[in-house]
Amino acid sequence: MSRRVGTDLDSRPAEQSVRPNVGVTVARTWRSRFPSLPAAVVLGLGALAAYELVRVARLITSRLANEDTSIIWVAARDLLSGHLRQPNYYGQSYGSTLEAVPIGVVHALGASWGPATSFVLAAVEWAGWALLAWAAWRRGRRIVAALAVATPVLLTAYHTVYVTIELQAPGPRLLVIAAAALLIAASTRPVALAVAVLLLGVGLQFDAASALLGVPVAVWFGISYLRSRRQLYAIAVGGVIPAVQFAYTKLFYQRHPDYAFHGSPSLRPSASTLSESGGHLREFFALYAPELWRSWLVPVAALAVLTALLIATRRMRYALPAVLAAVIVPYAMSTSRARPEWSLGPLLPRGRILLALPATIWFLFFLVAESGIFATVSTRIGARKLLTGVVVVCLASTAVRVGAFDSRLASWYRRSIAFASQGLYAFTANVVVDRQCDEAVALARRYGVRLIVYQAQHQAYSCAARAPSGIATLVAGFDRRTWALYDEVRNTRSGLLLADPAARICDVARQRAACTRQGSYVILKFGSQPALPFLTAIGFEYRGFGPHCHPTGTFASCRDGRGGADLTRRPFARPPVDQLQARAAITSSYESMFQLAANGAGFPNVELGDRLAGVTTQFSGARQGPDTTAVLDVRFLDDHEAAVRFRLGPRIATGEAVFEGGRWRVALPTFCSAASSSASSEMARLAKVDSCYRAAVA
Repeated sequence: MSRRVGTDLDSRPAEQSVRPNVGVTVARTWRSRFPSLPAAVVLGLGALAAYELVRVARLITSRLANEDTSIIWVAARDLLSGHLRQPNYYGQSYGSTLEAVPIGVVHALGASWGPATSFVLAAVEWAGWALLAWAAWRRGRRIVAALAVATPVLLTAYHTVYVTIELQAPGPRLLVIAAAALLIAASTRPVALAVAVLLLGVGLQFDAASALLGVPVAVWFGISYLRSRRQLYAIAVGGVIPAVQFAYTKLFYQRHPDYAFHGSPSLRPSASTLSESGGHLREFFALYAPELWRSWLVPVAALAVLTALLIATRRMRYALPAVLAAVIVPYAMSTSRARPEWSLGPLLPRGRILLALPATIWFLFFLVAESGIFATVSTRIGARKLLTGVVVVCLASTAVRVGAFDSRLASWYRRSIAFASQGLYAFTANVVVDRQCDEAVALARRYGVRLIVYQAQHQAYSCAARAPSGIATLVAGFDRRTWALYDEVRNTRSGLLLADPAARICDVARQRAACTRQGSYVILKFGSQPALPFLTAIGFEYRGFGPHCHPTGTFASCRDGRGGADLTRRPFARPPVDQLQARAAITSSYESMFQLAANGAGFPNVELGDRLAGVTTQFSGARQGPDTTAVLDVRFLDDHEAAVRFRLGPRIATGEAVFEGGRWRVALPTFCSAASSSASSEMARLAKVDSCYRAAVA
């Protein structure tokens, strides 16, 4: 009587296990109560993996978030209220917000956003390994199943922290893992094949990096089991939804190109990028080192050894998937996302493009088990000893984490916050941001305003998810929520609240609104008008958007009539009594906007121009003669503000004029933008604009 390797609990021949003695009776009783030691090991290791993930989520990562986290909270609120804003992660044409659905559900059940996010991420990570364990178990590979649920325990604490705090497409990756599990566990069933194709197609469109697992598994299945016409029909049926997804995504961005400010990264390999990546292998593989031997060499060696073993079988069904996995890794390291500028420290490492690597190494180990290379060795050692070894290593890994908790786990809380001071990708304590949101909402309600404008994305998105219905938020600058920008152009408001604005913002705002400062907040009340054009009028710059805007990845995309939204303000009150005189005064100020004061300190024809003495040299090259600046049109907004269309050299631009100190002057934001227009790059232009503006209001 023979048994499968991996299911043996007693390696003795069957005839030796039937001798009537007390020992056998006790053994039978024990086995009747605990019929499967491998099952107990798999369940126990699964529970240990869940404990490790939940412990890190509860003690560390649930207390932290940043703008990439809080924008998912906004997506969760949108999706649960029936609003599908765009196919991908907000503001870009790649990534997904699939994780927002379970996060929103957990939040609706009473959890705060932070814990809801971390526990869902922990559950997604655990579910992926549980599915792979289930697949291996169905194939009779008990030890391989145990290794699947053991992996979260075996990997370094760094990996545990990362997968429970950072949203690098965990949802799509889980879909690919689920597809792999189905192909492994139910290889001959057409229904399972159709579902697997569906999951694989959807997941890979959202996360191309998961091809590291998906492609080898699909190739192995195709070589090993793709035989019948029914299977081809199943593949066709399963591919319908991914095809619809692909077509819908393409059509959406054709109609709404401005929703993809960040386009998909290039998948074209580069020899120079690969060469540079090869000199920094630790940055790619340190995330996947084991806890007991935290060396990036371990995952590299595991991949190399398993690939060599499978090639040595000389069987296509095992060798080709291994070769593909070994090729995809350096290919990924040669693409644009592997470049150092895409990395901002340990919490946004270059190795994130290989997040499917642990599952891929596990799959190669599964293929080794399937190939029977170590069948003799496994039989000789015994399944119980192998399982015992896995358990011992897992317990040792957990013991190390518990014993050195402060250095290996708890320190990540402090480091995640401290990275901000180093200019790296960082997180903020949720309690701080929640308190700021509650303060802002209370103040907005007190003054009867329903829009809060934040300087930072995280605060804006977090408060958008946290604030009660009717209170909207906006980012002063780059906002991923394109529809929110449209809302603030189409709808009118009569007031807003600025969080942490420049110290002397009221000096600019008072020409256009009633300004009240309350601590670190400023409340502006003005005539009914759209908020976004008003904000640009007081010096806030916004990224390009509009129905015909095709962003190029720069902040100035679609500006000055190049397909962008029209942010020109419209009249909302009576014009000045003598419009001809006012128009002449505005024309004179524009034509001499770059003229210095008699003492060379400042620009007298510019709003707050006397405060610009410190930047006169910076804009000396921008000063133009009267014949190069011409006013084309003046439209009065009220009796002390006007929208101006003018020509600056060869360029036509729009700006404003305000009545300040008894005369009409060029609006400060208009001057700063015009004076910086000749900058050599977009970054240089923004720096000049900021320097000019801050000289007057900081």
